[in-house]
Formats: sequence, C-alpha cells, structure tokens
Amino acid sequence: MSTRITAWTSDLTFSIEKDVTISKMRYLSLILCAVLSIGIGAFAQSDYESRLTVYAGATIFPDPEYDSVSLVEFPFSLSRNQFEFFRPDGPDSSLYSRIFAQVVLINTFGERIDSVSTYFSVRTSKRAEAMQTGVRLFNKLILFVKPGVYSARVEVIDAVSKRSGEAFIDKIIVEPPVKDRLSLSDPMLAFSISSQDDYDSTTSNIRLIRNGFLIVPNPVSMFSAKDTIIYLYGELYNLDINEQSTDKLRLEFDIIRDETVYRKLGMRNIIKQGSTMSYVESFDIKEWPTGLYSLRVAAFDSSINQSDTGNVLFRIISHRELAKEVRRYRSNDPYDELLLEEKCNLIYFLLSMPERETLNRLTEVGKESFLDQFWKEHPTVSNPRADISMTRKELISCYRYANAHFSTNIKKDNGWSTDQGRVILTYGPWEEIEAREVPIKRSPFEVWWYHSQREGMVFVFEESHGTYRLVHSNVNGEIFNDEWAAILKSEIMESEPDLVPDIDGP
Repeated sequence: MSTRITAWTSDLTFSIEKDVTISKMRYLSLILCAVLSIGIGAFAQSDYESRLTVYAGATIFPDPEYDSVSLVEFPFSLSRNQFEFFRPDGPDSSLYSRIFAQVVLINTFGERIDSVSTYFSVRTSKRAEAMQTGVRLFNKLILFVKPGVYSARVEVIDAVSKRSGEAFIDKIIVEPPVKDRLSLSDPMLAFSISSQDDYDSTTSNIRLIRNGFLIVPNPVSMFSAKDTIIYLYGELYNLDINEQSTDKLRLEFDIIRDETVYRKLGMRNIIKQGSTMSYVESFDIKEWPTGLYSLRVAAFDSSINQSDTGNVLFRIISHRELAKEVRRYRSNDPYDELLLEEKCNLIYFLLSMPERETLNRLTEVGKESFLDQFWKEHPTVSNPRADISMTRKELISCYRYANAHFSTNIKKDNGWSTDQGRVILTYGPWEEIEAREVPIKRSPFEVWWYHSQREGMVFVFEESHGTYRLVHSNVNGEIFNDEWAAILKSEIMESEPDLVPDIDGP
C-alpha cells in the first residue's frame, strides 16, 4: 500500500488521499470560580496590559467507572484586576465582570477534536476591590477523553473589554483506564485543601469541592520561594475490599531531584473505604532551594500484592523567575512555552560539535544566556545545503511535528532526535512524501521530496526495529546509496518521470 501526502505547511495542516472522519466525544463541563489571595500573587498584571494572563494545566482521572475514557480536568487561574467590571442597571450596587472560557483538545495531527466552554461572572463591591492586585480567580473545565496523545489550548475572553489570553498545554498522554489492578490518578498539586470539617458548606463555593474536599488547584504546579506548604490530592482505583481483611493501604511519598531521592516525606497506612477512594496530604517546603522537583506517590495493597506509582513535577521559583514566568504566560510566542531542555533540543542540529559541548557544560542560567545570544544572532535559521530558511516559530512547528509522529517512547518527546526528525529540523518540511507500507521485497520505507530545493532533494527512510532510518539522500554530506538511487529511478518514479530529482549523487 502506498500513501502520498503533499503540501505540508508550517501550521501542521496537510492533505491525505483518504477520507478522515472525526467523531466528537460527549463532554461534561464543571465550572468552578473562586477569589483568593495567594502566595504567587506576584503574577498579577495591571489593567493596562494588552493580553490576559492565563495559567492552565491538565490532570487525568482514569476512573474505571468511566469505561473506555478518562476524565481530564483543565484547571486555570486568572488575575482578577485584569478584567473590566461594570455596574448593571437596577438597585444592585455591586460590580460585575463577565468571563468566557474554553478549552480546545487537539490531536497529534493538529486537528481540533473536542471542546467545552462556559461563561461565568465575578462580583466585587467596590472599584478599589476590583483593582486590587494579588487576587486570583480559579476555574476548571472537564472533558471525557479517549486514550491517546493530545495537546490543549485554554482560551479566555473578557466579555466586557474583549481582551483575551490563552495557555497551551502540550503532551497530554491519556492511557486506557485500568480495571484489573490497583491504579492511581495523576497527583494534583494545590494551593490549599480543606476537609468538610474545616469549611462552611453554606458559604463555600461547592464547585471547588471534590469528594468532600475544598480544593484550590495550582494549575501550573509552580510555587514561589516564599511559599511554605504544598498540598496534594489524588485518587486510587480498584482497591481490594474484603470485610474479613484488616489489611490497609500503604502510601509512600518521596521527592526526586536530579534523578535521585532528595527527601523522603514519609508513609502512612489508610483504611480502605471502597474500591475507589481519594487521599490528601500537605508537605512543608519552607527554605527548599529553587529548582525542579518530582513528587512521587507509591501505593501498596498487601491484600492483593499490587502496587502503583504516580509522579507530578513542580517547580519552586524565585522572584526573578516569577517575572520571567509572567512574560512567558503573557507571550504569544510558542518558544516561551518550551522547557529549557526543549529549547536546547530545538537548535541541536544547528550547532557545531564544539558549540554543543559548550552548551551541555553550562548551568541552567548559562544555557538561557547561550540561547538568548543564539537567537539574537540568528532571527531565522538556514542550511547551506538547501535554499531554505525558517523562523523560530516554523522551527518549533517542525519540532512538535517530529515528536508527535516520530517518537519511539510513550512520552512522545524524542522524535526530534530520530533521522526523520533531524531532516525536518535541518531542511524544513518535505514538499511531497510517498510511503510504501507493504513493499514486496523490502521493509516499509518512505521517500521525501523537496522539489523546489536546488535541482531537487530526496531522502529515503527505511523501517528498522520500529523506527525509520535514513538510508539514502542526494544531498551533499548525507548518506548516499547506489542501490537506492537505482530503485528511485527504476521503480518508484516509473509513472512520474518528470518528478525524478538528480539521483546520481551529490
């Protein structure tokens, strides 16, 4: 079988010679809105900023009761003083803002496959209260999502001023719910969690309540160096319930930093309250150094000898980094959405070997400075072997496409380093591709053409152990194979001789 794809553009849209049917999933919205003053309040912006600042994340709850889908929550927070308030007609003297929020789920082809939205209001009593800095609004949207790899965009619009903002969430990996063994949900970090004994149910916003807990989530799992406590919420599924058994469930909590155990936070035994239950913990992070951490949760059910683990990344940042994060979330540049490691990967094939070695030796601060200088000197990137140049935004599109389509791991984050990923990041998107999925004598292979480059460039990739390796190209400096050159000329191009590039070698 042969599939031909043409005209891949920088926004990752392309045409395939077959019909594609997209079925929209049913969705459920759960709206929550709170007004709180929190330690990370330095993120607040003034009313004069042009874009709304949106902080958003995703948490997956693969409850087996949902059968073949998982519930994915998209919590987000906003700065209250960025919104315009008005006083409606009538006796009510309060001020109100009107906010529209939407989450769009996107598959690896860049297609919008589902969405959910809501309007909600925020009320204040005085103009000075509405303008107060350091006060944040919290909300969340929910979708039921089939297993797969996705990204999402949370969009917010001030219905009064028409100002807008958005946050992009990459690499949402939804696995099928587990039904035959102990499993954990994604751990969720929060600014505060209160039990039903500690809050007034008559005055608290019930939309903040989940399984008897009032939860104010931290959408981006980022804490200020001045914060002293982090809160953790999670769920457990498929617990063994036996009335005669006195076995308890054991939970252990560890902090991982630089791939080693930084701190053991302890363990506790909990009484099983059903086949599905939740847990809540809080941890003291006072005077912890700034940096990236991973909180690991391990659950052990001795009655059935089963265990499972879950991890959540979080970062403790300084006030200097807070200012940088404000700029990142207000930016419309996809580069600002990348992690430091991804920024380094992005230019890896554009650097010489000595430059790569220098970059690898630098500290995080040094790498940031190196990258800043690189992009000052290279507002666009080009390859001397081809008549092509790419903007940083176009390069990021190639990087994301490579990870989505060529990765060999479940995280979908190493496609950039494969042969196909290197070619896209070095020469840009192909102009035409022919894929032979079931050739008669050979392994599956793909041929990429760049018709407009020089006299025409060609790259041939052959499948080997689950990945495609570059086996032939007519580009100077790339691998050249006489046998594949002959195949290109005699077999693949028989029906379209005008498309044959110069295959006699570089």
